[in-house]
Amino acid sequence: MVLTSKKKSSVSISKIEKGTLDAVPGFEKFAVKHEKILFWVSLCLAFVLSVMLFDVKMSEGNDDSDYIEGAFKFSKDFKSYYNVKAPLYPMLLSIPVSIWGMNVPLLKSFSIVFNLLQIVLLYYSFRKVIPLSILFAVLLFIATNSYFLYFSSQTYTEAFFCFLQALLFLFIYKSIADPKKGFSKELVWIGFTLFLLTLTKNISIGAILAVSIFYLLIRKYKTLLYVLGTFLLFRIPFEITKSMIWGTTSQFSNQYQILIQKDPYNAAKGVDHFWGFMGRLSDNTMIYIGKRFYQITGLVSDDTTT
Repeated sequence: MVLTSKKKSSVSISKIEKGTLDAVPGFEKFAVKHEKILFWVSLCLAFVLSVMLFDVKMSEGNDDSDYIEGAFKFSKDFKSYYNVKAPLYPMLLSIPVSIWGMNVPLLKSFSIVFNLLQIVLLYYSFRKVIPLSILFAVLLFIATNSYFLYFSSQTYTEAFFCFLQALLFLFIYKSIADPKKGFSKELVWIGFTLFLLTLTKNISIGAILAVSIFYLLIRKYKTLLYVLGTFLLFRIPFEITKSMIWGTTSQFSNQYQILIQKDPYNAAKGVDHFWGFMGRLSDNTMIYIGKRFYQITGLVSDDTTT
């Protein structure tokens, strides 16, 4: 709406907002009217269900135990750099380990905090970008979904990674909220958060490509250069410092070696070939898009094999 006359410009914002609200149908109208309530409901549900489903035992997997072991070693010896996988999470866990020792329930509880922070950050990242009906559908899904809640009581990296990912979304939103902005502190934070993401999960190196494509699509070429520059500003000194202090190889080398093997558990079977990788891509696509996605959304049971 463009208000041209002086008389029209005196129309109160509340009346304009009410007129807009009346024109929004269904749940969107309800979400706009009860935005704060829905936010706190999402947050409280996530907390209550996380506590109710909290699992004090270590999982049947290996990574969560591996991260705690890495944290313990790093807390005892600064030179025991964790390089089996991405190093940031064990380094973070080494702080509470050095204070309270190997208190597994306490270490797991940090995942609840990260999951709650994820919901808060997603809310502030998208509340002015997408319809609130979509936003709260997503937040309520995260708050009540068993897969998200599972990682709220584990020492896997997923909850911490989702927190950093939501933080990245928030800084990206702030970087484009004002189209007149040039170089800003938000761009530094985007580069820094990308740096932290790549230290949290090796696969998140793909986040650099995703962010690059996003800024190219919205034609923010200079902004993209600033973001990539600030990322390198953090990553390059880190790699130099790591080499000088710990003398370790790349964090990607171990997983890369496992990735190229025909059998990740048996190196004697040799390295796979191109068509072998294509076969893996096809199989994984069928598993994660053809089955796992439907399990996460609750449309099929967890024991589905198709």
